[in-house]
Amino acid sequence: MYDRALFARRALPGQSAMKTFLSDYLELIFTALGVIVILVVPALFSRYYTIHLGTAYPWRVAAITATAVGIIHGILFFIVRHRQRESRQRVIHDVRKLSDVVCNQLQVVVFARHAEDEENLLDAAHAIQRHVADLH
Repeated sequence: MYDRALFARRALPGQSAMKTFLSDYLELIFTALGVIVILVVPALFSRYYTIHLGTAYPWRVAAITATAVGIIHGILFFIVRHRQRESRQRVIHDVRKLSDVVCNQLQVVVFARHAEDEENLLDAAHAIQRHVADLH
């Protein structure tokens, strides 16, 4: 079928294997817990309805429970995905800043190669160094 090693993700440095597992299978875990709640809650309340009201309404309880679980799922998924999106945007921003610094330093090296005399080279290096310092 398929090799599990291809789909397995290793924990990043400083990240536990449990945290990696939870982040990979979060939706599946929430869905399984939601289904369990939807099945258990009507079973618990069916006895209450039978004793106090004379008839059992398990489907009404199941529908209310499923609606509540769906709303909670939506809120949790939104929060988790929003945090992941913000984290990705921060990383992208940091990588772009780092790329700019590396490009600026590369320009210094390239310009140094083409500079005609040492005085122009020194002035250009100081100007670029001030520009890079302003980026930080």
